[in-house]
Amino acid sequence: MQLTIDTYEQAVAAARPHTGVVRRKRQPRPAPAALEDLAANGLPDVDDCTPWEELRQGRLARSPAQRPAAA
Repeated sequence: MQLTIDTYEQAVAAARPHTGVVRRKRQPRPAPAALEDLAANGLPDVDDCTPWEELRQGRLARSPAQRPAAA
């Protein structure tokens, strides 16, 4: 018996061991509100924005408090 593979999906299915689980294709997600806002209003003024360095430093400062101490 010869296996004929016509599509990429068939090739992936043939290479994957059969688990009996049928995967459904993901439904496209709606665009996040931030992207919709950018599409409607454009980019904000540079003066109204927070530099990424400040955002990063704030996130790093909060990060150790959220993590348990390493053994």
